[in-house]
Amino acid sequence: KIAYRAGVGDYSSRAGNMVRYDTPRMAGFSAGVSYGVDENAAQKRDLVAYNLRYRAGALDVGLAFQQQKHEATPASDREYVALPAANKLAMLSLSGGYQRSKDGAGTEDDEYTIGVLVPMGQFELSAGYAWSDADFAGGGSAEGSAFAVGGAYKLSKRTRLYAAVMDGEIETAGAATLDRRLFSVGVRHD
Repeated sequence: KIAYRAGVGDYSSRAGNMVRYDTPRMAGFSAGVSYGVDENAAQKRDLVAYNLRYRAGALDVGLAFQQQKHEATPASDREYVALPAANKLAMLSLSGGYQRSKDGAGTEDDEYTIGVLVPMGQFELSAGYAWSDADFAGGGSAEGSAFAVGGAYKLSKRTRLYAAVMDGEIETAGAATLDRRLFSVGVRHD
């Protein structure tokens, strides 16, 4: 949702009482399933998700499906299908992805991403581009796109400093273009 924020909302926070099972990897393939039951009566949202992943050498490809049911507000139901991929080459890593999102009201988004990561010793430089198209339930559409660049410096195996900037725009039929600029600076410890 970097490029576009007026269509289907992004993923909800993890549902309460979630159970997840991941298979062992066999011939590069693994799979997972998650189920969560939210006990908050005001916003009861059950969640189910499945994923299939293939990792072999430098290639990493996935396919995922997630469904969120909102019992109190069915128009807020959401479904996501995602197909991400990444490949590490000798001097850089390339990534890309596609995601289709739809909600219970009938709004649908198609989202695309491409990116590159270039490690240089303790430094990592990254760049990415994302774009999306949305069709609203009651008619109308919107488009969004964004470009981002960032850098990180590894202080240790688990800690890094990072900085990034993103520049994008959202064009909605019949409305003014919305420009978006985000800046990020911080420390990450895994």
